[in-house]
Amino acid sequence: MIKLDIPYLPDEDIVPYALDFLLKYNPENKVPVPIEEIIEFDFSIDIVPLPGLQRLCDVEGFISPDFTTIYVDDFVYENRPYRYRFTLADKTHQF
Repeated sequence: MIKLDIPYLPDEDIVPYALDFLLKYNPENKVPVPIEEIIEFDFSIDIVPLPGLQRLCDVEGFISPDFTTIYVDDFVYENRPYRYRFTLADKTHQF
């Protein structure tokens, strides 16, 4: 099993990072944040729907080890837009 050494950060430490991200990637202050476009065009990451991912692996999405592709369950991609956007945003916290 991979052990990640990720420190806990309180909200007051996270807020400046979030604001910097929004200023850089969403300067027009669009709501909702265009996370799909940011991922594809600014980070050059492909988004690929996979049939049955959630059923087979019990996950809604995952990012490839080389960080070039985010795979998302096709049902979530097509039918659950809020969950889809959350899954994308969750997979980009490394950036």
